[in-house]
Formats: sequence, C-alpha cells, structure tokens
Amino acid sequence: MPDVESVDGPIPVPDDVLGHTCPGCQRPFERGDVVGTVLIGPGDDPVARRAARSHHAYDGVGVLVHWICATGQDVITAPEAEA
Repeated sequence: MPDVESVDGPIPVPDDVLGHTCPGCQRPFERGDVVGTVLIGPGDDPVARRAARSHHAYDGVGVLVHWICATGQDVITAPEAEA
C-alpha cells in the first residue's frame, strides 16, 4: 500500500468517472465517494522510463481509486473541489 504522501488527494470523485469501476476494489465510483490518484509508473513513454530507471523525476501514469483503497484510511468528507 502506498504511503499517503504518494497519493494525490483526497478529492471528491469527479463527475466524469461516476459509474466507472475502481481498480482497487472493483466497486463503481458513486457520488459522495472520496478518491485519490496513485502513481503506477512511467507508462510507455521512453523518456519517462529512462528517468524512472535512473531514479529521476518523471511524468507518470496514475490511476484513480477510492481513498481507502489507496491508503487504508477512511475519510469522512473530502475537501471541497476548487471553483
């Protein structure tokens, strides 16, 4: 399980992913859920792959999951989305 510091969030679930399946628990995202983005690696970008192998910063691929799936921490409410 990633450290909380390696997870972007918590945020309210974005409208465009409502109904999609969380890759962590296989349950659909529902209104009111709290989510975070977990970095999973450099993807197929050769520059990012080289940087990752060299232990340098890179733009990576992330997946959106329920906050509890990413961190094990329950969150009662997410911070309000920025207007």
